[in-house]
Amino acid sequence: MKEESFNYTGDSNPGRILNPEQYPTKQYATKADVAKLFQVTTRTIDAWMARGLLPYLKIGRTARFSLADIETYLRHNCGIAGRFLKP
Repeated sequence: MKEESFNYTGDSNPGRILNPEQYPTKQYATKADVAKLFQVTTRTIDAWMARGLLPYLKIGRTARFSLADIETYLRHNCGIAGRFLKP
């Protein structure tokens, strides 16, 4: 029996719904990854999440962070010595 390979381009198989080229992938980090990035504990990340200081996605009981969304949020909402970071 011949195995059928999946073609996700959408052009040669119009019945396909998802086309990965239309949905660029994002890099998601765990709470431990973000804590390591900011050199803080995971409890600090929990506190920042509770205060709304970090954007995150909640999937079931786990939290995932888009590093691009965190960078954008920090650029627009945080400053150094009263001056906002330039985009």
